[in-house]
Amino acid sequence: MINGKARQICRKEGLLNFSAFPIKTRSKELDMIQTKVCTRCDREKPLGAFGKHGDGLRSRCRQCRSKIGAEYRAKNHRKILRGKLVYRESRREELCSKQKIYYQQHIKERAEYYAQWRHDNLIKVKINKRSYYLQHKEEALASSKVYKHSKKGREAAIADAHRRRLAGGHLSVDTIREVKAKSNGLCPYCNQPIVNGHIDHIIPVIKGGTNDKDNLLYVCSICNMRKGSKDLDEFLSTITLVLRRNKTL
Repeated sequence: MINGKARQICRKEGLLNFSAFPIKTRSKELDMIQTKVCTRCDREKPLGAFGKHGDGLRSRCRQCRSKIGAEYRAKNHRKILRGKLVYRESRREELCSKQKIYYQQHIKERAEYYAQWRHDNLIKVKINKRSYYLQHKEEALASSKVYKHSKKGREAAIADAHRRRLAGGHLSVDTIREVKAKSNGLCPYCNQPIVNGHIDHIIPVIKGGTNDKDNLLYVCSICNMRKGSKDLDEFLSTITLVLRRNKTL
């Protein structure tokens, strides 16, 4: 066992794993603790505080080596970045092929990881999407227009219309007027006056929602586009998070 003085030093240095000590320190001479002086901080520390170097131990303790590394990275940040850039450029094909193989071998795990990350960072994802859209608005609108007139876009529109026709209930003109009248001109999601309104399915049609009046709301176009195919609880939680963030700004 380690004697009292050894335990005191280990706790002070944060070395709770006594198995880090060399086997020699677990011999009959344990009553006399084996230590070493760090050449940088001039402090006497247990042998477990020093990393291995060949057959012996390093002259500087782990804490000092960590500080030296951090100081070097802080002073030579640009130099390190340039070195990484040169390395990546010189081995671009090799790195790309390795990355491609890794993606193919871990495609399921990566999809699950990114799905969980997006779920845990809803506000960040929305802000990034909005920022990208504002910076590339013309390109996005042009791309959307091209997609709508493409074969795939037309097929998606037909499939969406077909799903809505097959949904239970009857979405008539009278039903739409009644739903609009209930809103009193205010969006139930953001509580703002409705300028350009949409009929929203509380439970999305794609998730089994119907055209019954109880499943319909008259909302502003922005909220309807943001909600998309989300469930009501999921969408309301994102609105709450955005409102909280706006209050803190």
